[in-house]
Amino acid sequence: MSEALAAQPSPAPLLEIADIAKVFGGIQALSGVSLAVHPGELICIVGPNGCGKTTLFNVISGALRPDSGSIHFRGENTGAMKVHEISRLGIGRKFQVPGIFVELSAADNVRAALAGARAAGAFGLMRQKGLDDEVGAILGLVGLGGRAEVPAGELAHGEKQWLEIAMVLAGKPKLILLDEPTAGMTAAETAATADLIRRIADETAAAIIVIEHDIQFVRRLECPVVVMMKGQVLRRGSYAEISADPAVREAYLGKRA
Repeated sequence: MSEALAAQPSPAPLLEIADIAKVFGGIQALSGVSLAVHPGELICIVGPNGCGKTTLFNVISGALRPDSGSIHFRGENTGAMKVHEISRLGIGRKFQVPGIFVELSAADNVRAALAGARAAGAFGLMRQKGLDDEVGAILGLVGLGGRAEVPAGELAHGEKQWLEIAMVLAGKPKLILLDEPTAGMTAAETAATADLIRRIADETAAAIIVIEHDIQFVRRLECPVVVMMKGQVLRRGSYAEISADPAVREAYLGKRA
């Protein structure tokens, strides 16, 4: 490697969380959590129930304010911003339970999301394409190209989850937060969802953070893994590194993991 290449600075983090704490009554939900996510990066956060994963998402998205520490997204301090202000900066979130319009077709759900994103002035929204072309491209990306006119309420459970991911993608987010995207899925749907998330990571410029319990799904994602315990980051590394770590095996994966 030449000296010129070696001297090039690494890109600034898209999301930078420093020493975040959050307390509910006497419960320390988050304690000194620090995390950096770079543009285009895919990471998975794992940990037992109550370890602070969803609280961390709530703090990132603005649903909760941290008690201390700082959060910067795209260089802006978002710790005191409201949810809609943070969303406009380019953060999209999918919750565990799909928030779709069951009486509308899959295509109309995405059209509604696109209309909402345009009304809100979503960052980076592609306005040069025709609406139908854009809807078709988004549905195709999530594997629902052939299900565009099916009422959302008639879709299989996994397809409903994919449709909500499509609705998040309609806002062209720079960072996507996926909270247990495989909840309630069959093994086949879970595998397809892992492949879908990898495809989104490969074909868009968005960074993605996934919260998940299914360790086989985490393995299939083939991405860096962050392990949380008792409101803190216990370890970060590849799946192989995490699964071989004695502290992680004892605390979360189990000794035979």
